[in-house]
Amino acid sequence: ETRPTILMLLAEGAHAVGRTFGNPIRRLGVEVTAVRRRTIRALEPTAETRFRTGDVVALLGSASALATAEQRLLPGRTFSQPPASGGCGGRA
Repeated sequence: ETRPTILMLLAEGAHAVGRTFGNPIRRLGVEVTAVRRRTIRALEPTAETRFRTGDVVALLGSASALATAEQRLLPGRTFSQPPASGGCGGRA
């Protein structure tokens, strides 16, 4: 079975900025497969790599795990808060 991948832009104020790729992401059942930064075309992240404002993050996982990760990584969410019901996070 193929697992979907999404690309997520971490804007200023995203909860994930300054946090590492480690355990919080893995607990969600999502893998960070690549990061694109202003000065680096593609970064192979480690558990110690920290999210930065402006990162474009490639996430791999099930559709439900990706939706949860998006809700928790973007503004207004924390890793300890349960995801809001109904749709993916982010602002329209």
